[in-house]
Amino acid sequence: MLDNDIAKLIARDAADLNGLESGIWQIEARRNLARVETRRIASWQAAIMLVGVISSAALGVSLGIQTPAHRSSILMAQNSAAPSARLFGGKP
Repeated sequence: MLDNDIAKLIARDAADLNGLESGIWQIEARRNLARVETRRIASWQAAIMLVGVISSAALGVSLGIQTPAHRSSILMAQNSAAPSARLFGGKP
């Protein structure tokens, strides 16, 4: 009975390890490829975000320069709808 158990254990552990090293190198190669692809995608994402931010800033500055200046009349007493007009007794 004990001999049968020992024979089963020996048979179980007699696995073929010839392909173990090549399997490990294949897994490592896949991981390295995934790292390279991740870096490439992150670089493209950063470049696209940078172009978006720069173009948005340039558009905002150009629109700000081209737009004529105007006075803000929210707090002016002459504007009847302004909150300050109500403080001075103006009617909307």
